[in-house]
Parts: sequence; C-alpha cells; structure tokens
Amino acid sequence: MKKLIAMLIISAFFTGCVFWPALEFEEKHFKIARTEWEAQDIENYIVLQEFFNGAAWTKGLIAIENNVIVDFVCHCHNTFPDYFCNGINNMKTISDLFDWINERYKEADKKTRLNSYMITLDVIYNEEYHYPEYIYYNRKRKMKLKTGDGYGSIKFRLSDFTPVYPEFN
Repeated sequence: MKKLIAMLIISAFFTGCVFWPALEFEEKHFKIARTEWEAQDIENYIVLQEFFNGAAWTKGLIAIENNVIVDFVCHCHNTFPDYFCNGINNMKTISDLFDWINERYKEADKKTRLNSYMITLDVIYNEEYHYPEYIYYNRKRKMKLKTGDGYGSIKFRLSDFTPVYPEFN
C-alpha cells in the first residue's frame, strides 16, 4: 500500500501535479448557440466590440453588411510602445468570432492531448440573439521552453448589438 501511494505521489510530481482538466470549454453550448445564431440569418448589424491581448486594447463600433465589415470607428491603445496596433485586424464579424472560437477549441484540444498546455476558453452568449458576448481564451504551457513561450490570453467583449434590416420600397 505504501509503495502504491509513493508511486502516485511520484507520478503526480512528474506529470506536473495537474489534477484539473487541461481543457475547459462547453462544446455543446457552443454548438447550440452557433446554430441558433445562424438560424436567425442576421447578416447586417452594428456592434461595439472590445479586444484585448495583453499588448493592445482595441474598442470599436463596427458596421457589418452581408456578413462583412463595411465600416468601423475604433480606438486602439498599445501596452508596449513598439507593438503595432491595427484596430481593424482585431475586429471580427460574429460569424468570424464563432469560427475563431472553433479554431481555438480545435487547437486547444490538440495541444491538451499532447499534454503540453492548460487552456481555458470561456464564452458567454447573448440570451436574445445567441452571439458570443464575452470570450476569454487563456493558454498556459505546463513547462516553459523559453522566455515568452507559453502564456497568453485574449478577450473579446461585444455590446450594443443592433440588427439592421433593409428597407423595402
């Protein structure tokens, strides 16, 4: 019995003492929200979007027409003086955000299966329209290989969503 306990302790030490899930994401909720969003067929809207990645913070009012960004007004703040901040590159349509979430999930699933990362992908969906109102993605490497490797978080926040319906004459 003592040998078994000793082996468990040694095993836990060499695996990084990780007893919580390496990937946190509600895939079922994601699929339901995406299906409900797509069923509404909303391709024209205005939304206020915030993006933060640790190096830059961007807040912008974007206009989407036929599911493409056609206009935006944004403010960008750099945390680091030498980091180039291009606000439009951080702005995404809601469909693009669903794709981005899905890509991060697939990437996270692969990296956690390799047992190299612990990843959190939290998404809060709007109750009325089912789009992602808040997205938090955090990646932590279990063992850092070099300076700057392995840590990173990204946040999106959407608010003031207004569908725009074409006028018929």
